[in-house]
This record gives sequence, C-alpha cells and structure tokens, in this order.
Amino acid sequence: MKVDTENIVPISEVSKRGFSRLVAEAESGRDLLFMRAGKPAAAMVSVERMDRLQRLEAAEEDLGLLALALVRSVTDNGNRTSLDDVLAGLGLTREELSEVDPDGADD
Repeated sequence: MKVDTENIVPISEVSKRGFSRLVAEAESGRDLLFMRAGKPAAAMVSVERMDRLQRLEAAEEDLGLLALALVRSVTDNGNRTSLDDVLAGLGLTREELSEVDPDGADD
C-alpha cells in the first residue's frame, strides 16, 4: 500500500487535529490513514471515493465470474455427466438425495 506520509494520522492526534477538520479533509478528496501502534488501523475517504471503491469491488467480482466462464468455455470438452451417474458413483439414489435436509440439520 502506497500512502503519502502527509496523509498518515496517528490515532493519538485525531482529537488534537479535530475530527471535523479530518472529515473536511476527506471530503475534499484527501485519503487519510489512521495508525495505531505503528500499524494501519482505519482509513477515511470521501463519499465519492467510497462509492468508486464499492463499484470496483462489484466489478472485480463480475470479472472473476467472467474469467471462470471463459476458462470453462475454453476447457470444455463437451462431455456431460448425468445426475444419476454422479449419484451412482457416490452410491446414492435420487430418493436418498431428496431425503437430505438442505440445511444440514440432523433429525
């Protein structure tokens, strides 16, 4: 993580610098990193930055699913296995499968 040292705020300085002032700095686009015992503890960013980060996280998830779909389409050999074949391989029947509690609760 690359952070401008001017944006690092020790927790002990929050009250000295004033929380409202720090919020105003974040609102203006300055990302702040709060440190506790020399380690990153929290960050303060503008609402616009937070919205962008949330959209990027959603896009990252979508890209992961797209990558998985692409890999599957490239490696697909066309062979399919029926549910009955899978169950037979596990020594189960459709009836036994229908008796399984989907929540995993024991009777």
